[in-house]
Amino acid sequence: MKKLFVLLLLFTALTADAATTANDDSCDISTLPAATLLLPYFEVDLTGAPGDGRTTLFTVVNVSREPQIARVTLWTDLSVPVVSFNLFLTGYDVQAINVYDLLVRGLIAPPNGTSAETTPGSRSASNVTGNPRFTGQAASNCRRGINPQIFPAVAQEALRAAFTTGNVPSLCASGPIGTAHTAAIGYATIDLVADCSLTMPDEAGYFDQLLYDNVLTGDYQHISGSGNFASGNPLVHLRAVPEGGAAGSRIDTAMPWTFYSARGTNGRDRRQPLPSVFAARVIDGGATGFETQLQVWRERTSACGNAAADGTIAFQQFDERENPNVRQLANVVPSASLIDVHSFGSDVAGWMYINGVANGNRPEQMWVSSTMSAEGRYSASADVVALGNGCSPALPQPAPIQPSANQNPRANNFASSPGNTNNDDSCDVGLYPAATLLLPYFEVQVNAPASVARTTLFTVTNVTAQPQIAHVTLFSDWGYPLLTFNIFLTGFDVQAINLYDILLRGIVAPDQGTSNETPPGSISAPNVGGNPNHLPNAATLCNATAQGRGRLPEILRQNVIAALTAGIFPLSCGNNIAIGGQHEAAVGYLTIDVAATCSTAFPNDAEYFAKDILYDNVLIGDYQIIDPNAATGNYAQGSPLVHIRATPEGGAAGELLETNLASTFYGNYQSQLTPRRDRRQPLPSTFAARFIEGGFSGMQTEYTIWREPRTGSGVTCADFARNGSISIAELVRFDERENPFANVPCNILCPPLIIGSPVTSSVTATDDIFPDNTSGDVGGWMYFNLADTAAGRTNKQAWVTTRMSAQGRFSVMSDATALGNGCSTAAPVPAVIQPAP
Repeated sequence: MKKLFVLLLLFTALTADAATTANDDSCDISTLPAATLLLPYFEVDLTGAPGDGRTTLFTVVNVSREPQIARVTLWTDLSVPVVSFNLFLTGYDVQAINVYDLLVRGLIAPPNGTSAETTPGSRSASNVTGNPRFTGQAASNCRRGINPQIFPAVAQEALRAAFTTGNVPSLCASGPIGTAHTAAIGYATIDLVADCSLTMPDEAGYFDQLLYDNVLTGDYQHISGSGNFASGNPLVHLRAVPEGGAAGSRIDTAMPWTFYSARGTNGRDRRQPLPSVFAARVIDGGATGFETQLQVWRERTSACGNAAADGTIAFQQFDERENPNVRQLANVVPSASLIDVHSFGSDVAGWMYINGVANGNRPEQMWVSSTMSAEGRYSASADVVALGNGCSPALPQPAPIQPSANQNPRANNFASSPGNTNNDDSCDVGLYPAATLLLPYFEVQVNAPASVARTTLFTVTNVTAQPQIAHVTLFSDWGYPLLTFNIFLTGFDVQAINLYDILLRGIVAPDQGTSNETPPGSISAPNVGGNPNHLPNAATLCNATAQGRGRLPEILRQNVIAALTAGIFPLSCGNNIAIGGQHEAAVGYLTIDVAATCSTAFPNDAEYFAKDILYDNVLIGDYQIIDPNAATGNYAQGSPLVHIRATPEGGAAGELLETNLASTFYGNYQSQLTPRRDRRQPLPSTFAARFIEGGFSGMQTEYTIWREPRTGSGVTCADFARNGSISIAELVRFDERENPFANVPCNILCPPLIIGSPVTSSVTATDDIFPDNTSGDVGGWMYFNLADTAAGRTNKQAWVTTRMSAQGRFSVMSDATALGNGCSTAAPVPAVIQPAP
């Protein structure tokens, strides 16, 4: 099979348990408000001019009306804490930090920028009395004169030495505390605390200061002016489980260990632990000179006198034909590392399995992100998928590549405490193998040659040794299903799809590329008979002939383009009924379902959920939007596909099992069925997303917004007009000074203001649907309540992704933070903006 990208992940565990639907009670890492944020890797060129060399930016947002204190600690790459400082965040505050400014200028923030003397916004609680969990001295200790905004010169020199040479006698006379490198390298933690002090996590009393409210969110970017690239991801969000309580309060948790367990907290920090096993899609070489770098964070307990990169990480490479090549890296991987991926032989791409070797009787926590770049102008970064959550037991080395079991252990002495440690049993949408993948927005320029046309690429990976069938459905921006095709994936297989090829060339994949005639790899199960959940007819319906050898009929191709650009689908709906909006480019979204056979069925067909769909969480994927036109774009943006798990997992096609999910992702197509046959996690409805518009760099922000369609099964073409403008419950903009801007409610003297959006769209932060920013501030954040508020509507699923670009050379994309999971009740309107309970 000719493939561009490959990623291995393995997940075969089954469960008959129902899901927990509560927020903040699972061990799954998701981009949800948290009590601790992790910046897993920073790098700063200390010799470059401002804006020229490489630097790392990170931003912290308080999504509650109460003031909060975020304690930032900078650690060396050998996991020795060097310095702490405090960010006092007023209600709904946002604070951006440039690590270059910290290390080169000693500047944390402008005057008052991180102190309690910052004026709160009109919707924010008092800085002094607004948070009852602050200590009585917090208001005083967080004042500008006591809570420093600038590091002294001697401290600046020590910081630079700590993160470059690793030798700082004033901090540690007995040996290095970091490895030597030209740039400053390390990582940062951001903890919610009850008071301002300079205490660090390795000092006595630190964990008595911790708070347990999940109210922080954030993101980070690596930017190189001379390198002409930017990449970014959400910060790693670590929730407190259970949530709430006074500083340092001792409440049992079901988690067998916690993020800070190695620091001797005995679980008192209550922070979710991170996973230990990952798989990363990589590509190296080829005509465009692709490169892949892995950012790896790993748990260490170093201190002055015993700092060393003495851990082991096991890597196993697989090329495009699933040929394995075992590789161990021992004693060379510090706590924060940037690893260049090579050694794929004659193949350009492949995947890499990554396993942190067990640390004592539990796994070694890790986090991995991947950045792919090409041609000195394209760069796309994304967190990679974990094989289990942070409560999963360690996989020994050497060991077969396999997933963590769904049933993870609870701490024996905490068995009655809140929290669910299992995989695939929560309502939290995270980066784990799934039964459905959602590409929430795609865009393809169909009137331009491939060399300059904007396009969208996506990949789908089977993460088991068994063959799998991925059923792809393309929808218009009004939710009309236009086209289906099947991707037959051999064991450990991946398939890359370029939507430009489908729409302009009618090619899904080369001959046999999506059929069961592709030879399986040496450790993969047979294509026929290798998956007991496949229907008997799959052997025939999935061969190359039945799949049209990966090509679309020309009449269908032309009709799909018409639907995605002009909004008409003559083949089924004639020339006079709109089933989509009008666009210069082809715009829509797609879903990818694990299926039991190859078919042409759509999700709104009555038999789709009774005969075709399966429930194994075995698929992963990512996507990139690429604009190669140097005059208009010159960028690449990337993000994981939305991973939607089946809960409970497993079973034959159409098997009806109970689930605690009050609604499901495909529930609108099954209104008469209880329980819903798809069993897919529902998506959230409220989000927080940053924006930057203008400034000296000309930054621009777009949001891609996906909404749950109003239409279900058994509808006519004309019914899809109902999806053209789905009402939005509430949008509020907060500027950099926490001033709120909302669309003013109407009175009897004017018609009601109704704002809406189609099922999928991409809109700028200055679009008319958003409240105007009249303050003149360049940045801030946006609150989205995307529940459908039309009379009698219960549709509330949505997804928001933030896309930022500047100067025709910098561009990043990352998913927004959800303020609750898909099982949370809809937020009232107007609401006190806060994370869902």
